[in-house]
Amino acid sequence: MKLFLPTLVASVVLMLNGGADALNIKMPGVNYNSRKGPDWAPDSSKCKTASEVQKDMLALKSITDKVRIYSLVDCNQAELVLPAAKNAGLKVHLGVWTTNSHDYLLQEKAKLAGLIDSGLYDDNVIGLHVGSETIYREEINADTAISYMKEIRDYIRSRGKNTPVTIADVIDIYYANQQLIDAVDYVSVNQFSFWERSDVNEGAAVTLDRLKSLRVAAANKGKIIVISEVGWSSGGSDPAAGVASPENQAKFFSDFFQMARSHNFDYYWYIAFDSKWRVTNGGKEVEADFGIFQEDDTMKGNFPRQALGLLSGF
Repeated sequence: MKLFLPTLVASVVLMLNGGADALNIKMPGVNYNSRKGPDWAPDSSKCKTASEVQKDMLALKSITDKVRIYSLVDCNQAELVLPAAKNAGLKVHLGVWTTNSHDYLLQEKAKLAGLIDSGLYDDNVIGLHVGSETIYREEINADTAISYMKEIRDYIRSRGKNTPVTIADVIDIYYANQQLIDAVDYVSVNQFSFWERSDVNEGAAVTLDRLKSLRVAAANKGKIIVISEVGWSSGGSDPAAGVASPENQAKFFSDFFQMARSHNFDYYWYIAFDSKWRVTNGGKEVEADFGIFQEDDTMKGNFPRQALGLLSGF
């Protein structure tokens, strides 16, 4: 099942203004985490500073117009990202992290209240998800996830905010729990052909195939689908995953970029920056290398090369 797509001269704008290190293909959105250290590290080692976050946002503006974060509480992300993103000309999709503890939800909710009170939560906020794969991790069930989402949505509505609210989880969770489609304002799914051990040459086609039925089910209920996480690792190895390499990451990026544009998918690429701390934190080796940029804000060399490849044959 080889994916072949028509040329996208009219829809892909590619300018190499910054030379070999520039990738000026604008993708819809990119996931961002201001973490730089493991859970057990002190905040000074675990969390990026305001100036580091601002530097990140300016780098991301070259490739996207939207960033998506996962938590309001962890590393005080929202208070740092919201002003930095606005300064860089980026819109923000907020995330409320959820666990099996309602008390933790209340911490996120309190932080949300503070953002509204301070005026940081304004029209630059374009979306909000409550939970990221919490059902998949079996920390809560779908009905609890919906109750958490409704609690947050009801609260922001009471504060005059009409931001669309959703629950982010993997495709299979949405297939198995159709009540999620009814509950959310739009469907938010994480889909990694990489974690399904796909051949990279089929990765984008597999993604499209996995989404087709859910897109129809969502449309029948008047809902759109946003791919909240999609990506491929450039390093490490894992027998439960596809082959990670710079070449494969670039190949999947190119194929997926073109497929998404052809089929009008909104998405957030996972992730902005490599996350070496994830391995220190107990994560798998391949989890460190999903970024477009290295941790020092330098773009990986495989992305500009692949950008040039997008023009081949035009």
